[in-house]
Amino acid sequence: YFAKVPHIIRRNRNTVAILSGNETKNELDGLADDIFSFFGLGCRNVSKLYIPENYDITNLKPHFSRYEHILHHHKYTNNFEYRRVIFLMNKVAHTDFGFVLLKEDNGLVSPPGIIYYEYYSNRKTLDFNLDLIKDRLQVIVSKEHYNFGKKLRSFCSQSIFYLLFIVLFLSGLKGFMYYGDFIRGRDGQIHY
Repeated sequence: YFAKVPHIIRRNRNTVAILSGNETKNELDGLADDIFSFFGLGCRNVSKLYIPENYDITNLKPHFSRYEHILHHHKYTNNFEYRRVIFLMNKVAHTDFGFVLLKEDNGLVSPPGIIYYEYYSNRKTLDFNLDLIKDRLQVIVSKEHYNFGKKLRSFCSQSIFYLLFIVLFLSGLKGFMYYGDFIRGRDGQIHY
């Protein structure tokens, strides 16, 4: 039925973060932004952490705590409390920060209110394993890839322009030029 319509919908992709254990306070604060922006539901939100063996996951709590206000959103709170009860009833090992749950899990996609993490012992092996699933990854956030808290924001702002460009393309509007930061209409007006 839609054979003549360009395909703009793709499979879900996820963003992961790799911690080395040597991150600065600002980088860990940026990681919190990468996780909690848009309630953690965007494809560029970090849904999985890879952390070195013997890393104390509770070290992240001070950096994440500035997002405690997320509990004021009733839909997030319902998800969070539901997951917490399920974990407690099933005796699933987890770390509870009071507003987000952290669970050691091999999965890539974590539900709202939960952040998955996985320990690694060898960085080269981790990089090899991530390369095997690169078609399922949107972004890798780390010191070596995209910086914590920085690229996510620029990706999100660029996505708005790409979405607008796609809408204009599909609606058949002509006379618009995309310049990366803005779209210039046929009338010469700049649209941000």
